[in-house]
Amino acid sequence: MALHLGFSDPKSSLRVPLPPPPALRVALMAQLSARGGSVVESEQGIFAFHAVPAMALQAAVEILSSGTALLVDEAAPMALRAVLVGLDGQDDAARGAALTRAHRLLSLSRDHTLLLTRDLYEALDKPLSERARLAVPPAWVDSHPELADIFDLDWRSAALRLPEVTGIPEPREVQNHHERLELSHGGRVFQLAAGDCPFTLGRDKSCTLPLDGNVASRVHGRIEFVHDKFYYVDDSRNGTFLLTPQGEEVFLHRERLPLLGRGVISLGAPIVKQTGEVVRYACHEEDSVAALMRSLVPPSVLPPVVVAVSGAMG
Repeated sequence: MALHLGFSDPKSSLRVPLPPPPALRVALMAQLSARGGSVVESEQGIFAFHAVPAMALQAAVEILSSGTALLVDEAAPMALRAVLVGLDGQDDAARGAALTRAHRLLSLSRDHTLLLTRDLYEALDKPLSERARLAVPPAWVDSHPELADIFDLDWRSAALRLPEVTGIPEPREVQNHHERLELSHGGRVFQLAAGDCPFTLGRDKSCTLPLDGNVASRVHGRIEFVHDKFYYVDDSRNGTFLLTPQGEEVFLHRERLPLLGRGVISLGAPIVKQTGEVVRYACHEEDSVAALMRSLVPPSVLPPVVVAVSGAMG
């Protein structure tokens, strides 16, 4: 499957696509990877291919359900759209054709909707297929030919019965066993649960974890537990650099970023230029993913799919 993310300025009537905020992009890429997606980026946005259609569906519904929370501190509201498209093969040409079709469908879809092609709709189990309807009435197909044989899935009601319709446990069942963040600094290791937050970092001795460094503020940042996730929140003058599980160093200034997988927190300077101290973190995401994959039912007979998700400010 492929996840397509696009954002637009709510003040613009043309809704010109804009790059997604770094924090949101990192969070969504991690969420797709956790559902077994092969995530790639392009000029059109973020895409993730899934070999198991149930995982593609699960990812699309979860992102639509939690999209607002993933916006973290962004002030503008966000609307998400998603499209599930089947693949005719596994080569680059088949993937490219599916992405092109998904991109066209997204441009015609309404906010907060999940569209899927007829081949996927017909292969769905009844508890899910009965929650879908044609995206446009047959009488409107002449004016909207791209939407012929496209179905609109009521993902809100489907989300209430995800284990039944996909065979995959709800994320909460896995996360409840791994709501723990490990921080390591020097020879010290901190095991954080939700009740241990906020957990402060900085030069001041009153911080939960005091750190040396000329570019660190007295109270530089903190760890919060919000929306069932651990977040790092920057409160500093010089900002914070976080190395994500994807190997990307993200700069935060008065922003917050969900801590997923394993990474490094560097106060006030990039890791390679850091003259002070850094903190390593681990959310044990690998354990969650492994538990999730072990819970999967045998591979579905559904065709491979490409998922395109679009986000729009407004």
